Amino acid sequence: MNFKAVLFGVIALIILAVIIGFSVGGDKDVIKIGIIAPLTGDIASWGQNGLAGVELAVKEINDAGGINGSLVELIVEDDKSTDAVNPANKLINIDNVDALIFAGGSNQAQPIIPIVTEKQIPLILTVASNPDLTLSSDCVFRVYPSDTAQGKFAAEYLYNNLNVKNVAVIYEQNQWATGVKEVFEKGYKGTIEEVIILQKYQQDFKTELTKLDSLDVNYVYVLVYPETGMAFLNQYKTFGSDKKIFGGDMFDSGELITSGFADGVLYTVPKVTTPESFKEEIKTMPAFSTLEISLAAPLGYDAAKVLLTALENVAPLSSENLIIELKKTSIAGMSNSLIEFDNHGDLKTPGFEVKMINNKEAVPVK
Repeated sequence: MNFKAVLFGVIALIILAVIIGFSVGGDKDVIKIGIIAPLTGDIASWGQNGLAGVELAVKEINDAGGINGSLVELIVEDDKSTDAVNPANKLINIDNVDALIFAGGSNQAQPIIPIVTEKQIPLILTVASNPDLTLSSDCVFRVYPSDTAQGKFAAEYLYNNLNVKNVAVIYEQNQWATGVKEVFEKGYKGTIEEVIILQKYQQDFKTELTKLDSLDVNYVYVLVYPETGMAFLNQYKTFGSDKKIFGGDMFDSGELITSGFADGVLYTVPKVTTPESFKEEIKTMPAFSTLEISLAAPLGYDAAKVLLTALENVAPLSSENLIIELKKTSIAGMSNSLIEFDNHGDLKTPGFEVKMINNKEAVPVK
C-alpha cells in the first residue's frame, strides 16, 4: 500500500469537508450585506445619505471586532433612481448576501419585493413608504413610517391645525406620491377642489399653474420628488401665485431646501432625530465629508443597526432564523428612540412633524 498516497488522499478529503462545511452554513469569516441605493438620479441625495448611515454603522461594528468574530462586508449597488431589479438579482444570486438594505423610493422598491420574498432574503427599507410594500411579504421591514401614517397626518394637520377647508392637490405620477395622495383623499374632511397629475421629470408647468390660479383655494398639497420639485417651485415663484404650498416629506432634501425657490413652503416629515455628533461622525468618512446631511442618513444608520443587532442574536445564521429575529426587534435608534415592528414589519409608533423652509433652512413648526 502506498501510505504517502493514502495520507495525501485523507488530507484532501479533510480540506474538501472544511470547504463544504463553510459553504453550507458553517462559521463564516464574512457576513455579507447588500445595499441598493439611488446614488445617482433624481433622488440621489436620499440614496447618498442612506448609504452614509449604513456605512457608519458597519464601520462601527467592524472596528469593534465584527459579529461573533465575523466581519461585515457591505456590497453597494446603485439603482440610479430607476431600476433596482438587476442590482437585487446580482446581490442575491451572485454575491450571495445574507440580507439587503434598500435606501431608495417606493417606485424602485416595489419590483424587488417579489424577488426577496421568493428567496426569503430579509430586506430593510430606509425611506420607501408606500403602504403595500410591507403587506405582501413576511421578510420586509421598514424603519420609516408608512404613507398611511403620513397621508393621514397631513389631512388632519391641514384641516385642524391650519383650518384649511378646501384644498387642491398636485402629485407626481409615481408610487410614493400616489400612495400618500390616496390616503390623504380618504382622510381629509374638507373639500378637494382639484387633483392635478404631473409626469415624472416634467419641466414645464404653465398649464398646471394657470389652472391652480383659477381655483378658489389658499393651499395646494404638493407631492413631488426633489428634481421635479425644484423645477416646479422655480416656475411657481416666477408665476407669482398667491397659493400656499403644503408638501410631503420629499421636500426634506438638501438641494431643494437651499435652492432659494422653496422659502415659505410647509411640509410634513417623520420625526427623525439627527444629532450634531452623528453628523460629525458621517463627515469623518472621506466619501461623505461634503454631504448635505438629511434625515435619510440616521434612517440608513438605524436600518443597518436593526439588521446588525439581529445578526448578533441569531444562531445558526439562516434566512429563516434572521427573519424571526428581525420580528423581535426592540432597539433604541438614532432616528427614533424606540424601533419596534408591527405584524406587517412597519414601525409600531410612527411620529410626524411639520417644517417650514425659511432663508434656505428647514425649521420645525411649533
